[in-house]
Amino acid sequence: MFYYLKGNAQVIDLTSIVVDCGGVGYLVYTTSSTIGKVSGKNNEEILIYTYVSVREDAFEIYGFADKAELTAFKLLISVSGIGPKAGLSILSTLSPGKLAAAIMAGDAKSISAAPGVGGKTAARVILELKDKIGKQIDSDGEVAEIPVVNNSEIKEKQRDVGDTLLALGYTRSEISKIMARLDMSKSLEDIIKDALRLLMK
Repeated sequence: MFYYLKGNAQVIDLTSIVVDCGGVGYLVYTTSSTIGKVSGKNNEEILIYTYVSVREDAFEIYGFADKAELTAFKLLISVSGIGPKAGLSILSTLSPGKLAAAIMAGDAKSISAAPGVGGKTAARVILELKDKIGKQIDSDGEVAEIPVVNNSEIKEKQRDVGDTLLALGYTRSEISKIMARLDMSKSLEDIIKDALRLLMK
């Protein structure tokens, strides 16, 4: 697939640009940050790092002015329930560095400030990316180590899972329905990820 597009910026609006590469205009959906960086460059050559989404009903290109945004976008859409539009919305609100800092600090409020992103979604972003994003994106600040939960007692794990899901807004009834389907031999973090996937079905 395309790694980047290099060509003339022909059209720039609030959510997308058109990059003319050899006479072919590629419509690229992007963030407000990238729009700001290429604004005023109509008919000038630009380079946009790309992610291509291919579905049965659509072939869409998402592009970014720098590799950090592309990396952050890929991490965001790896989170259950986060699609490309939500990924762009978050990155239009937070730069990759600020996003990394928010995730490592557990700051769901900053993430949920993005249009269309609720508290539960922000919490999932933190849960699923807190052990990944610091390895790939510099938050321009010291990042505290995240403690790893190691608890072999099944009942205590079930209680911890239940408490976490309750904090995320799920009801006791919803939690009890999926608890028996969880593999308690996994780490607490992986169990919670599995639980969220089941609850989203």
